[in-house]
Formats: sequence, C-alpha cells, structure tokens
Amino acid sequence: MQTKKLRPLGVKFLVSASIALTLGCAHEQTVKESSNVNVKHEAGRPPVAPVREVMDHYFGTVVVDPYRWMEDARSPELRSWLVAQDAYARDVLGGLPFAAQLVHRVRALSASVHAIHDLTLSAQGIFFLDREPGRQKPTLRVKTKGSGDPRILVDIEGSGATSFDYMTPSPNGRYVAYGLSSDGTEASVLHVLDVSTGGEVIEPVTRCRDALVSWVQDESAFFYSREPERPANAAPREGYSNAWVYLHRIGEPVANDSVIFGAGMPGSAFADEFMESQIFVDTASSRMLAVSNHAVKDNFILAVAPFRRIRGAPLWHQIAGPDDAIRRAAFYDGSVYVITSKGAPKHRLERWQVDDRGISRRTVVYESSTSVLRELAVARNGVYVSTLDAPERAGLLFFPHGDGAASRVALPLEGTLRDLTASPTVDGAAFGLESWIDPPRWFVHEGGPVTETGVKIGNVGRLQDVVVDHVEAKSHDGVMVPYSIVYRKGLVRDGRNPTWLQAYGSYGISLDPYFNPIREAWLERGGVVAFAHVRGGGEYGEPWHTAGQKRQKENSIRDLIACAQDLIRDGIATPASLGLFGASAGGIVAHGAVVRRPDLFGAVVVNVGTGNMLRLEQQEGGPMNAQEFGSLATEDGFQSLYAMDAYQRIEKGVSYPAMLLAAGMNDVRVPVWESAKFAARYQRATSSNRPILLRVGMDEGHGVGETQEQEAARMASFYSFFLWRLGERP
Repeated sequence: MQTKKLRPLGVKFLVSASIALTLGCAHEQTVKESSNVNVKHEAGRPPVAPVREVMDHYFGTVVVDPYRWMEDARSPELRSWLVAQDAYARDVLGGLPFAAQLVHRVRALSASVHAIHDLTLSAQGIFFLDREPGRQKPTLRVKTKGSGDPRILVDIEGSGATSFDYMTPSPNGRYVAYGLSSDGTEASVLHVLDVSTGGEVIEPVTRCRDALVSWVQDESAFFYSREPERPANAAPREGYSNAWVYLHRIGEPVANDSVIFGAGMPGSAFADEFMESQIFVDTASSRMLAVSNHAVKDNFILAVAPFRRIRGAPLWHQIAGPDDAIRRAAFYDGSVYVITSKGAPKHRLERWQVDDRGISRRTVVYESSTSVLRELAVARNGVYVSTLDAPERAGLLFFPHGDGAASRVALPLEGTLRDLTASPTVDGAAFGLESWIDPPRWFVHEGGPVTETGVKIGNVGRLQDVVVDHVEAKSHDGVMVPYSIVYRKGLVRDGRNPTWLQAYGSYGISLDPYFNPIREAWLERGGVVAFAHVRGGGEYGEPWHTAGQKRQKENSIRDLIACAQDLIRDGIATPASLGLFGASAGGIVAHGAVVRRPDLFGAVVVNVGTGNMLRLEQQEGGPMNAQEFGSLATEDGFQSLYAMDAYQRIEKGVSYPAMLLAAGMNDVRVPVWESAKFAARYQRATSSNRPILLRVGMDEGHGVGETQEQEAARMASFYSFFLWRLGERP
C-alpha cells in the first residue's frame, strides 16, 4: 500500500471587507469608501467596480486594497458585477471574426478526446475513469484479468452537473469507493459499490471532499477522511480544517464509524487542524501507518499504532516529522518504504523496519545524483519508483523485496510517466506514458519487458509534423532555466509567430508533458507553445523547488521573464506576438511577470489564477499554503508575500497588455474574487486601450470534473483571445 499524492490546493482561500483584523500586533485595518459606485454595464464597456479602500498595517508598512469588498463571496453586488463582466467578455470574444471557426474546430477536436485517468491496480484487474469521445463525463470502469472490453460500473452522463472526484478499489477488487460532487464545488459525497452486483454497500457519506480512502487487506473495512459539520457563517479559512480519519466496517451503519486519527484525538497529539491524513494497515505486522501532511507540502508526518486496538482509541507513536522530509511512504510486510529529500537533493529511497515503539532499523535502498525520485508503489514482488531523469523525461526503477539488485525498466516512450499503481496482493505495476505530441498509452510491468494493458484510447494518434525543442534561457542570476518549444515543422523565425508561453513554479510540481489534441487548433494556425520550467517546480529536485519558494519566489518570476526574452531573441516571437498563460498557482508568476515587464507581452490569459498573496491566509485552505509561500504571522512571512503579491504592484497609468482572466464561481481552491479584484484593478489602472476581460463560469469551479463542452468552450475562448491580440501567422 502506498500514499496517494495528496492534492496540492493550487491555492484555496476568503474574508469580508469592512472588519478590523489583527494578526499579532502587526496588522491593523481601516476602511475608506469612495463615491464611485458606477457598477452598471454600459454598451461597449465592462462595468466599473466601486472603490472602497481598506488600509492594512503590516509591521510598519501600509498597504491599500481598493477592492476588499469583493471578498464577500455571498454579496449580491459582487455577483451582479461578475455577471455583467462575464456578459461583456463573452460578447467581445463571441464577436471576433474567427471565433465561430475556432469554437467549431475546438469542439470537434475535443469531441475526439478519449481521456483516461486514475488508473488503479487490484487483484481483480485495473479500475479507471474513462471519458470516451463524444461524452461529457467519464464512466467508472474495470478491466478484469483475461477479459475483453472493460465493464462500466458507474455512469453519470445524465446526472446534470455531477462529476467524479476520486475512486479507490479494494485490494481484491470486490468493492470500489468513489466520490461525486456537483458544479465544480469538489464537495464530495462518498459512495461504495459492490463490483459484482452493482449495488451500493453503504449509505452515501457527505463532507468527504478528500476522502483518501484506504482499504483493510481482507476488504472487511476501509479508512476515510471526513470534514466536520460547519455552521453556514463559518470563516472560509476553516474550510479545510479538522478533518478526521474514520474506520467503516462493511455491513455496519455509518453512524457507528470509529474516529481513528485527527487533531484533538487522544493518542495523536502531534496532528494539527490543517493536516490531511491517510491510514494504511499492514496485515503481516498487524500495524497501522498514519501518513499526514498539509496537502500542499510533501513533508509527511508518519506514525504507527497496533491494529489490534482498533476498537478503542489507538495510541499513535510518531516515527517521522516534517524535518525528516518524507515525500512518499508505503507499508509492506512490517517495513515502511519512504522517499526522503533529507540530505538528498534528488531524494533517497529507504526501508524502515518498525515496531510499536518506532523504527528499529533503517536501510538505504537507493539514491541518485542525477535522477529525481518521485512516486512510490509497492507490489507483491517489489517496489517501483518513478523518476525524473531530466525535465520532461521520466524513468522507472524496480527494487525486489529484500536485498535484490535494482533494475531500470525500459520504457517505450519518452515523456511523462503518470498513474503509477501497484498492489501488494499482485506482482507488477501499471502506469501511463505520454508526451506533448504522443497520446497516453497504458502499460504493465511484471518482470520482463513492459506490455500494454489493453486499456485503449481509440484512434487518436501522434501529432504529425510537430517538433519539440528542449532549450535553456539564462536567468537574472546566471542560472540556466530549461524550457520547451512545441511547433509545426517549417517554423520561420521572423518573430511573427503567435506564441503561448506557460509556467507554474510552485509546490515542487514539475510542468510535465501532457497530450491534448485540442492544442492542434493552435498549432495549425501557426501558433507556438512554450513551457517554462521555472524555479519553484520540481524539475531538479528539492533545491530547484526551494529556490522559488517564499522569499525566493522572485526567481520564479525572473525565470519566466528570461524565457520570454529568449523567445524574442531567437526570433520565435516579438512582444506583440508573445502571449503569456498561467493557471492556478501559475497565476503568481504570470501576474508577477506582467506587473514587472508589461512591455514584454502582447496578451495575457490567467485561468483560475491566484496572485493576491497578502490575502492568502484568509481564503479557504489558505493557512495550509503558508508553508509554501509564507505567513503574515511573521515579518519575514509578510515580506515574502508582499514581494510576490502582483495585485499590490498594479500601478495607475501603466500601459498593460490585453488580458483575459477566467474564473469559476464555485472554485474552492482559488476563489472567484481573486480574478475579480485583479480585473477591477487592471481595468482602472491601465493607460492603454487594450481590453481587460473577465470570463466567469457560473456553474464551474477550479476545472476539476469539468465536462467536455466546458473544456472546449474555455479553450476556444483562450485561443480566440490570443489570436485576436497576437495576430495569426500570415
């Protein structure tokens, strides 16, 4: 059994405007309202937002926020303004001369997409989510060993705005747990299905946003995480706090479920309110392993407890803390396998033998000076570890249990390895491979050469006549920053190519290659796509991550600017034809580059992006992000957040590029008011006549579980906007 990658929140967070707020003694607040209350939508112009200044005092620094009132997500005034902004944006985008053609083309390409994800191995076979071409939503399927076509277990196609959030089969495939939510809220309801009968095994369990389900080996019970009931007026920053892990026994009512682990529980005093936790059981040693972190940080806390005391409150014994820098962990046959970055810049694989008192023996299994160790999966015959051998080139290692020699698994495709999955009940592992131009294929390794699983994605093939160049740009401090350029053969380097430049740079997450046939709509019009592997990501291990974290976030932004300058210098683009794209936490570097070098870009698209970092901790899940970006509780944390807060760097009278900001009304990771505040401030500040548009999906969230039509409409709007502002290749 191995840990799932606890989902980075991108950033999720909130607070209302006119309340005095104190953080220690460092923060005071006053409010000043202007007389500008023109919020009506005039023909040919976006609605104007009223300015109501709030002055915050942080450690002697006064910070003014003109649009704090927008942080009241329940405000009818905000909703009315958002609706008017969205209507204006869609009117503009829909009226572009090539908009209808692009929408038609993107929809056709999107309808051809066969998306498979969450591949999970069990003794019975492979479970996965499968959205076939032409369908809006995926189905939950299983392909049993020796069978032909996969079998559909759950089909939600006709269920309105419902979407899958996660699924976890039991070890032998008798049951499968899955989460459903609506309208992009990610407010999951947990279901458990009997695979043979198709019947529901338990009553649906609400408040299971990140259930992190883990099964007991004999399938008689499972662990799951559940949030507490909260009053309607609870502060948004409490949204991801105090989740407890419960044990449900099959056949018993949910009301009888036992609380096993969580903040405030006897025996788990080291757990705090913002942890996400997962529990595993090792049958061989009759012990449980608790794996906890703050969702956006990979430094896991590990604890063990006897499984035989499960009817009472377990007494947990902590065996690893944040300083141990545990990135991944798995429990097997009395040992805990861990990947750690402590003293190992590119990570190290260790095996710990544990008893009820803690670790009795540590063994270093493997450490590399060249490859970053990433994911960990334990099978009956050994341990699999995925690696990043270079930016955009994955590898796979196999280690037999015991002291057998390690081997490198030969992979048939260079690119991204994803959905690495194994089960301690069977030999081997399954995984997917894809690249910028190669569609995903799914393979299994059982000791010999890898073979295909039989999970197919139809007739989608490799993008033809498309080239990928791997290059580097010199950043402000001399560090070489890798980036990739994707384009059609025959590219002319005369600066007239509409170019989409994208970066992320947070949480140690690498910008790995992914195949998307919709990209063809951009490439066939002469478009170029570039992906910048800026610091803050994980391309070169933990040092690359920390070099773009907190006070060092300026490196991430400067790296992106360096890649933009390199594209211009090499004749790929000019400032007029260079577009910038950032999504989620990628909004930090995108907005950051815009406010520092607005002259470098002809157009900018930020999708569900964050960037108002001083308000981070007031948002839903915000406190968990303090480890990545900093906290207002300290002066150093304030300085970190203030330096990377692009919202506070927007200056009146600056000629900003054309911008399209996209948001989801139900986004729980980056609240809609982030995009609203940026749009209002850019619109008021810019001295150019270039448009600043705000597109809002009224029944959408952060993009999790979006339908095929929602994805197509969103991407068509981005391509239309970029081609309008950057120009189409003559």
